[in-house]
Amino acid sequence: MKKILLLLAMAVATYSYAGPRSIQQKLAEDFPNASNVQWYNDDNGYTAYFSTPQARVRVYYDKDQKFLYALKYYTAKELPLNIVRNATQKYSGYTIKTVTEMTTDESTKYELLLENETTFKKVMFYADGSTEVLQKMTKQAQ
Repeated sequence: MKKILLLLAMAVATYSYAGPRSIQQKLAEDFPNASNVQWYNDDNGYTAYFSTPQARVRVYYDKDQKFLYALKYYTAKELPLNIVRNATQKYSGYTIKTVTEMTTDESTKYELLLENETTFKKVMFYADGSTEVLQKMTKQAQ
């Protein structure tokens, strides 16, 4: 019973119905189309989860309310053209299943899940045009 109460107390302590007003204002400036914003906080800082017309988004701020990074989840049709071209040239025969865009103050990179008839590949696409295969999975024969 004590463990359950402790877990419940921790869950309530990390949930915040709204972030500090200054972070809310920063988020509204950076993401004016954000809707259904949910704020969470812990010892490391604040996290906002929300939707835009194009993506689902998570934005992370440190405890001093400084932007750390954002993760955007969307479909291939929202990808920049240069990333689409790079993916279709380097991975001919694969289709883009999912996209995770990772943005910091310094850079943006794209993690794509690619699929063909026999394989899934998780590939990171960097701004300089380079790529890195993070994971390769063979589909089970049916």
